[in-house]
Amino acid sequence: MDERYRIIRQIFNTFFYRVIGFVIASFRIFIIGRNFFPAEAGAYDQILRIIGIGQYFFGMNVNAYMYRVVPGEKEERRLSLYKTLLLLEAFTAVVFIVIIILSRVDLFFCNAVKISQYKNILRLGLFIVVIQIIAMGFSRFFSAIKEIEYSNFIAFFNSGFWILLLLVLWGIGVRITLVIFFLSWIAGSFFTIVFGLKKIDLSKFLKAKIDTSIIKNAFLFGAPLILASVGYNLVSASSSFILSHYHTSGATGLYFVAYRPLTMIYDFVAAVGMTVFVPYIIEAHNINDNNKKSYYLSIMTKYTFIAALPLVMGILIGRVDLIRFICKPDYWSAASIIPFVVIMPLIYIFIYPAYYTLYLQNRTVLMGVVYLTGGLISVGLNFLLIPKYKYYGAASSTVLSLIFVFVIFYLLTYKSLNLRWNFIKVGKILFISLISGLISYILYRYFDNFSVEFVRLILLGTIILILYVIGLYLFSVFESREIEIFKQFVRKVLK
Repeated sequence: MDERYRIIRQIFNTFFYRVIGFVIASFRIFIIGRNFFPAEAGAYDQILRIIGIGQYFFGMNVNAYMYRVVPGEKEERRLSLYKTLLLLEAFTAVVFIVIIILSRVDLFFCNAVKISQYKNILRLGLFIVVIQIIAMGFSRFFSAIKEIEYSNFIAFFNSGFWILLLLVLWGIGVRITLVIFFLSWIAGSFFTIVFGLKKIDLSKFLKAKIDTSIIKNAFLFGAPLILASVGYNLVSASSSFILSHYHTSGATGLYFVAYRPLTMIYDFVAAVGMTVFVPYIIEAHNINDNNKKSYYLSIMTKYTFIAALPLVMGILIGRVDLIRFICKPDYWSAASIIPFVVIMPLIYIFIYPAYYTLYLQNRTVLMGVVYLTGGLISVGLNFLLIPKYKYYGAASSTVLSLIFVFVIFYLLTYKSLNLRWNFIKVGKILFISLISGLISYILYRYFDNFSVEFVRLILLGTIILILYVIGLYLFSVFESREIEIFKQFVRKVLK
């Protein structure tokens, strides 16, 4: 019970920080939608994707090896492993970025996707790759050693501080440009690094020995995952690049404000689930406790699924008001794209149990091949659909390729995954969400007289949440032991 209590406590701690982070991240879209034209938003989206690709690809994914070797080690040894892998990843990223700039590949990319006027901002983005690798390294390290509370705070500080800085600048009348946007991000990353060094104990970190003997194994483990990260980013990012190539970065900007709220849902709920449970899943696997591993995989899937559905419903039903509230009129047509991508967060949630099953079996090459195949399918569909169907084609390509990855992953793992479907109760949760969504939609239609979009959205969210929670209770989605753990947690918090 003590371990379960600790997990519940960490879920609530993670949920607390992710809720705040979700709200702050929403302000980022609000700032973009209110200050940038669609072409600028499109350029931002593409540079943001380059940063995301760079964090995984340029560092050769050696941070993934940390999750496999750090849990369970003594403090001195885990600091040695962490320091070695962090410096290795940062150094590798610097080498790749220098090669890109000297070979002028960045300029070729800017010309290909029609954002050549933003080439200097792209280089700022490449610099952000390196400092983000270092900044997020601290959060990953604390997560690996199951110090989830520290991991959450550092992740929140890294993702939220610079957005708050932007809000302050905007509030005092500073015109927010892309340059100011990225400089604020850099400032936030530096503060995160300083804070992380303080939390990890700088003196111990500096004294930790660099263990060169693990470099080979780190590359052998992480390199195949490059295929997975390349494939993953082809699935999620190729649509933006190809859309901009065939049309304009303005079209990419419209696509960005349509899909971004949905990816925020995935980032939010998946981060709660994976931040808390993945270290326990890995630990259970390392001690060959398959029963416990199955339980943790199942509860991670259940809670992330439950958390995602009302958010997805709210965005789908209130999409017109949402886009009108966060963006100026140039973006309002983006609301029509949302139904084409609304299922994305749910697919991601169910991909990850199979993903981590393959990951724990060290079948990283196979993972890479599956993701790369899905990415190539996405690219092919994008070239086929985007010229004629624009962002609708981009959305359809992304969803179809994700479904392919989902199906293949489950075909590969169905014998070893052992998810407890009776515990997860997918059918009940879907039924509750559909009924509460339908009632919410009917009631929402009566709010037409409210001229303020924000008020309508708050009313919609409140109605969905109330109906959804009532449904979860009436249909007994949570088992008695889950409720008892929750009650125990509340009692201890109140004391």
